[in-house]
Amino acid sequence: MRQVWFAMFAAFAALVLGPPASAQSGADALSDIASDLRTAALERADALSAGPTAPATPPASTDPFLIASDEFTRAAVQLSRSIDAAGGPGDLACIFRGMSTDAGARVEALMNAKTRAEQARVYLEMAALFEDAEQIAGDPQAGVAAPPSCPAEPDQPAYFTEQP
Repeated sequence: MRQVWFAMFAAFAALVLGPPASAQSGADALSDIASDLRTAALERADALSAGPTAPATPPASTDPFLIASDEFTRAAVQLSRSIDAAGGPGDLACIFRGMSTDAGARVEALMNAKTRAEQARVYLEMAALFEDAEQIAGDPQAGVAAPPSCPAEPDQPAYFTEQP
């Protein structure tokens, strides 16, 4: 039964993501980046909770978390484009575009936070985003509700977040 499921998943991935080697490496790369970022975001949120009313100190532009977040946004857009190029499901491509835009918006919110509590909240939101990305990139069939609308043009970013 597992072999049948794996064969069906491999066929689905080939259809959705394009050539198995590059598509799988793109999805795997996004999942790996998201996993690392989720862990870092949770650690940072926890550290910031020690002094929630203290003024926020924006991360430096050379901060490894910001650099990895930028890498995440590029990888999510690239995966979205690969799905579109392969004629895959538009809602899946839209979700990855939306995640890219969402990550960028949250970095901006992190930079503009006034208190450590605000920064902690943003890190927790980012951790949730990265967890979703990790799960969806790891298993596109896992199922996440598509955004209510998605731009017709793949180069127009969609803003998609799921709030608890």
